[in-house]
Amino acid sequence: MANINKDEIILGIDLGTTNSCVAVVIDKEPQIIVNEQGKRTIPSIVVIEGDDIIVGDEAKEYLLQDNKNVIYSVKRLMGSNEKLKIDGKEFSPEEISAKILSYIKNRAELALNKKINKVVITVPAYFDDGQRQATKNAGRIAGLEVLRIINEPTAAALAYGTEKEGGELNILVYDLGGGTFDVTVLHMKEGIYTVLSTSGDNNLGGDDWDNAIATWIIEEIKKVYRTTINMEDKNVSNKIKSYSEFVKIQLSALDELDLDVSVFTNIQGGTIHITKAQFLEMTKVLMERTMAPVKDAITESGLTNEKIDKVVLVGGSTKMPMVREYLQTTFGAQLDSDVNPDEVVALGAAIQGAILKGEIDAELKDVIPLSLGMETYDGTIFSIIKRNTNIPVTIADIFATTYDNQTAIDIKVFQGERPMAIDNKLLGGFEFVVDPAPKGETEVEVSYHVDMDGILNVSSKNLKTGVVKSAVIKDTSGLDSSEINKMIKDAEKFKSSDLQKVKDNQLIQIIWDYLNILIAYVQDNEKDIPPFFNKQKSIEWIEKVSVWIESNDVEQIKANIFAFQLHVNTSLHDEIRKGAKIGFKMS
Repeated sequence: MANINKDEIILGIDLGTTNSCVAVVIDKEPQIIVNEQGKRTIPSIVVIEGDDIIVGDEAKEYLLQDNKNVIYSVKRLMGSNEKLKIDGKEFSPEEISAKILSYIKNRAELALNKKINKVVITVPAYFDDGQRQATKNAGRIAGLEVLRIINEPTAAALAYGTEKEGGELNILVYDLGGGTFDVTVLHMKEGIYTVLSTSGDNNLGGDDWDNAIATWIIEEIKKVYRTTINMEDKNVSNKIKSYSEFVKIQLSALDELDLDVSVFTNIQGGTIHITKAQFLEMTKVLMERTMAPVKDAITESGLTNEKIDKVVLVGGSTKMPMVREYLQTTFGAQLDSDVNPDEVVALGAAIQGAILKGEIDAELKDVIPLSLGMETYDGTIFSIIKRNTNIPVTIADIFATTYDNQTAIDIKVFQGERPMAIDNKLLGGFEFVVDPAPKGETEVEVSYHVDMDGILNVSSKNLKTGVVKSAVIKDTSGLDSSEINKMIKDAEKFKSSDLQKVKDNQLIQIIWDYLNILIAYVQDNEKDIPPFFNKQKSIEWIEKVSVWIESNDVEQIKANIFAFQLHVNTSLHDEIRKGAKIGFKMS
């Protein structure tokens, strides 16, 4: 952690999908930084035209103009390798996010009349390592020192806690933003905020409500006016995107609305009619999607609906009456939006900055959303850090090599809840070189460290030589992180079949160990061959078993394993006593 001067300002930035917000703590009071027009949020929209960079409200106006250089919802691309082509140039998602952060930084410096270079930035709780690292990189590109990456629901709870004096509370934070959804359960007592569980969907937010309306508009125009809308034309798609958001907001207050189709067609004076009932019906499935993570988070926390004292609403999308009515039905009269849902995350980020500076006395204990582990010799996952473990955390375990004269260990790091490695998300890994030795003699300690930003560092240490190798594991797969919640569900859905896979793999490993012992004995002419050892029969067994393993013929292995084991046991009684130690999968 960098040295922080007590007079230094630390910004708290909610870098949102559709809107961003910035706050600061002054004299122990968190405050939203407003611009000269009094606006408290900043549209996360960028326009690039040559050397001109336009951000925020002015950029949003370009959505309704014939302009192809508008970029929005870039947060959904963070951590991916996707490039954005604008005005003949290519930009990474980090570069675009950096332009938003730079604009926010300049706006704050203008408002506070002070140079600023330190910041706390929020991210969805379900952002993975690559997405968190990308967010930090965006801050660096913008000339900011990112002191901490903090989960959005946790930041909201911090802000909420400053508004409520004393007591002990179980809080559920329902965070529905423009592009992401998170739900977190926290326990708050005497200035200590402990995250009990977290869940969510990184590909669900207010944008999806807008998209549902946009789809309806396109189909309705086609039906009424027999006109097809070309959504490949970015000018048209931008206009429909902006207009759909307007319709969503209007239907929060009105029961019906006439839409002017001339905004994005050549039809003059044409209108289509939409009702609130139609809006609710077309977006009902989206609302239901948010409830699965809610139930999951409550179950993981060990609480029940009745033990949730408050439901804190976060994100502009929670302003929709349908959201509040749905939650009201689930939790009763417990909804709390005393702090503006658009601002609460930025306020919490600023409070975290004040905590780091020692200005506010509080302690935050966050968690990781999914288990972290590594692949073992039989293709299964050995979980080193369990899901919903508090961070920062360091946990280590000791493994051994599984083959004679093994020279390299392939350390593969996975994230997920399924028992087989292949069914989880591969985060990354590295090769660890070891000296040749009999199997089981080389022991390696593998240590996982997750820091306060939720970024994983894995190190391995040869316990015999003391050699250490470490790496920050970054997600470079570009996997859509909305699948995280699906991964948890799949772990339960495929529980029986997964268990059978584990058993089958263990069976294959057992027969593989016996086969290696037999092969070594047949090939070693210097051994004292016992009179009862049948070499020719052993060779026949080796050929058959090798074919079964190569073809993954589990049924043949099951049918013959006892006969094969009996042959090896009776032929090489002393050899098989050594057994096989669990260790790494051979690289």
